[in-house]
Amino acid sequence: FRSEFSENFCYEALPALLDQGRTFDFAYVDTTKLFDWILVDFFLIDKILDVNGIIVFDDVFFPGIRKALRYISQLPHYTVYSQFPYNEPLTFNRKIGSLLKYIPKSKRLIKDEITVTNRDLKINSHCVAIKKMESDKRNYDWIVDF
Repeated sequence: FRSEFSENFCYEALPALLDQGRTFDFAYVDTTKLFDWILVDFFLIDKILDVNGIIVFDDVFFPGIRKALRYISQLPHYTVYSQFPYNEPLTFNRKIGSLLKYIPKSKRLIKDEITVTNRDLKINSHCVAIKKMESDKRNYDWIVDF
């Protein structure tokens, strides 16, 4: 096991690793809690992560990180590998919300965050590990609600 530490910001360090042609099989993301920063970090990490590599996101209970993981967890070339603690129990309101997905045409009327819960996506936890199953092969027009 070998690790490296950089004092640079992620937006400086990750492109430098990409330019150097470096690849990794593990990344741990414990950074700012801002949605856009997390998504940029993930984009760059994806470019240097080997197939079957793991990315661990910490502090997933922060709204920005949780929102980014709602998107990332639905990418076809990634899967939720593990979480800690394991998929926290649903609150009463979330239990009711999760039943709304069974209403006809609910997708058009109700936000995805209500009908497709964080628990459904397996990201209802403090720490989530995702695994890169293959290279990104999405079409240019691929989209998913998150």
